Amino acid sequence: FFFDLRMADTVMDKVCKAIRALNEEGGSHPSQILKYMKEELGFDNKGFARAIKKGLARSILKRHDRDKYTVVARSKSNAQSQKQSAGSKGSKGSVINVGGVMVTMV
Repeated sequence: FFFDLRMADTVMDKVCKAIRALNEEGGSHPSQILKYMKEELGFDNKGFARAIKKGLARSILKRHDRDKYTVVARSKSNAQSQKQSAGSKGSKGSVINVGGVMVTMV
């Protein structure tokens, strides 16, 4: 019996991994996210739209212009890092890399 670790991830985990891996400035379009998930993570389309909606509702994802999405930092350590780097690294609305996570300055 072979256990594939890719199967242990939730759809939301896969969406976040894809967005981080694509690392597009201004966010990633759903078609890009889905293509990456199919090619690199062995995803089969089930629950993709629902994961995007849940990610937005739970403030895990942020929607930008032209239907592009980024992952928002949620942990305390990432939030503190974001506050520390806010003054020197970016202005409101800019996207910066904090500990390997793309964060949108609010």
